[in-house]
Amino acid sequence: MLKAPFTAYDVKMAIWAIGGDKSTDPDGFGSQFFKNCLPIVGIDITVGVLEFFETREMLKSAFVASRTIIQNILICHDQVRLYNRYHTNRSCLMKIDLRKAYDSVEWGFEQEILYGLNFVVKFIKWIMEYITTTQYTIALNGGLHGLNTNAAKSNMFTANMDHQVIKDICALTGYKRGKLQFKYLGVPTNSKRLNVVDCEMMVEKMIARAKIWRTRNLSYVERVQLVNYVLLHIQSYWSTIFLLPKQVSKDITAICRNFL
Repeated sequence: MLKAPFTAYDVKMAIWAIGGDKSTDPDGFGSQFFKNCLPIVGIDITVGVLEFFETREMLKSAFVASRTIIQNILICHDQVRLYNRYHTNRSCLMKIDLRKAYDSVEWGFEQEILYGLNFVVKFIKWIMEYITTTQYTIALNGGLHGLNTNAAKSNMFTANMDHQVIKDICALTGYKRGKLQFKYLGVPTNSKRLNVVDCEMMVEKMIARAKIWRTRNLSYVERVQLVNYVLLHIQSYWSTIFLLPKQVSKDITAICRNFL
């Protein structure tokens, strides 16, 4: 049963098993909202959940009151767009990772326990992906409200700052000096127009999805649904932020046609 494929019905039953007043998100929408609006948001929720069980890649998001994930990305781009210019104000940006209890766990030992208890391999991979990839990246002004930072995974980016000042900040914080561009919420922080190389991570992600799906005996209708709700959703996410090169759009069309 642990390795049986999950279905849209399983996702719906899991949602219905959550109390209506439980799991309220920072935006105020609790479980009851998603139950009531399932005819509207059900497809997106189902695709997101089933995508994890297909690829073991979790959806990541950042929550700020009254702000969408796209706005967070655009704000980040606006922050870094002047960092590559020579004549700009002295600036310092920190990309901070928070240290969690999971960071002190020996993952290899945890994995060995699961194998020792004879759990199926597919289930073990789900669990290991879930517990080893949780990450919080924040930009903040002020204190950390009792949270500790993970210096090994945190970076700082500077513009027109004195070299000695940069060394002093690195020594004080323990953060490494990062290089632009970096990936934020799944997309590159590129203030310029994207080229084909910048979009390789998106194209490769779509190709990987299609390869996994080809191993299954899917009907044409099922393949169409996966194209519309997963592959084209990835393209839509990027297109909301960037103007994609024509060649990339042609590559995406080819991937979708080949899969169908």
